[in-house]
Amino acid sequence: MSILKQWPMYFVGRILPAAISFFGIALYTHKVAPGNFGTYSLLLAVSFFVGTTLFGGLRTAVLRMFGSLLPQEQPDFLATVLAIFTVASLFVALIISVALRLSLPTTTPWLIALTALSAISYALFELNIVICQAKLLLRTYGALQASRAIVALASTLLILRSGLRVEALMGGYVLGNCVAIGTLYNFKPMFHGRPRSAILKRIFHFGWPTSFASLAGISVTLQRFFLERFGGAAALGIFAVADGFAGQSVGLLIGTAAITGQPLAFRARDTGDHDFLRKQLLDNARLILTIAIGSATGLAALAGPVSAVCFGSKFQNNAWQLISLASATALVGGIRASIFEQGFEIVLETRPLALLTWARVAFYLPISAVMIHAEGAIGAGEASLITELLVFTITAVWVRKFIVMPIPWSSLRQMLFAAACMAVAVQFTPWRNKPLGLALAISLGALIYGGLCLSFLVPGVFRHVRLPWRRIGDT
Repeated sequence: MSILKQWPMYFVGRILPAAISFFGIALYTHKVAPGNFGTYSLLLAVSFFVGTTLFGGLRTAVLRMFGSLLPQEQPDFLATVLAIFTVASLFVALIISVALRLSLPTTTPWLIALTALSAISYALFELNIVICQAKLLLRTYGALQASRAIVALASTLLILRSGLRVEALMGGYVLGNCVAIGTLYNFKPMFHGRPRSAILKRIFHFGWPTSFASLAGISVTLQRFFLERFGGAAALGIFAVADGFAGQSVGLLIGTAAITGQPLAFRARDTGDHDFLRKQLLDNARLILTIAIGSATGLAALAGPVSAVCFGSKFQNNAWQLISLASATALVGGIRASIFEQGFEIVLETRPLALLTWARVAFYLPISAVMIHAEGAIGAGEASLITELLVFTITAVWVRKFIVMPIPWSSLRQMLFAAACMAVAVQFTPWRNKPLGLALAISLGALIYGGLCLSFLVPGVFRHVRLPWRRIGDT
């Protein structure tokens, strides 16, 4: 499978940064109070919401269009992209400044500036990343991701030594994104071009549904405001740490699997070969499901030991329940976004994405408001999972009107069996609440799950052993 040739490079380029970020979150819980981390997560949520709304459409358009451009078309395209980015950056800074002054009037000017810079620097980093993806510059892609994680962690720890807390977390994040400056040569051709209205219209036509859909990110931001209001900054901090752990493990692994096959699926669609496209989509789904089910099951099974070993003592309250809920939410949301929502992008029909995302808001906000008021941080986790299940169902049904996204049902049953074996095995691992015991449980779980999946998915492996299911092909 072509996707397996791409996967190792993406794996190295994303798993190493994830491990660094994973370690960073654990380290921060020992150096800052839950309230500090709660404030940081709230400011970052505002940054993501505003940034993805104004930059999201541009990022999607560059990812989808750049790979198919002829060399002579790149200068004008990149010049147009830079013009859009510059104007959007000014609006981002203005909107964030006004929003924080109105919603959090005690926020210092430094934190307002850092919040705006975090949105702009993240967008610049992502533009470089998607160009590397489109050009299949996987080594550069991996180097960028790893450098960002290392610089962010080192910068945060250095600033923390000065006594700053929230400023250190925000500043380290901004400095990590700034490593993208080292690859601005990706935009070098723009000096030989100029912005074109025709390209602007094309980017806007393709990207506006993504930006419109990104407005629905206000649901996540408001959920954090609800939790800060009803539970306090400390409860928000504990919730954000658990959610971050799931994102840096389950979410990132699923995302890695998704972006590995995404450019290949786009190219298969552009060739017009429907059989080739179906085969590529089936390969993509098989990889995504293997990674998603294994990582989510493993983290949920080890939620208690992970919180005991990795979190600081002030972050232990309800931590294992929040990790379990966040793992399940990341699993459902990851499969929805990586398999089913990708179908709309493949056929260049992004308008349904906007409507689906707003449907998510319609579910998310009232459910969150009620459940957070009743159960605090646990309610926030439950609300997220319920909303993801509802939107998952709607998305899976709707996308079939445009394209049938094939599911490898035979492989899926085998993955679930392998995940169950892994979950049982790690429960009997001794000393799981100690660092070495946890490392042993993770290694054992990965070995069992990976070994069983390999035996199912690779023809000829263990052919003399009677397996629970005999793989006869997926349809």
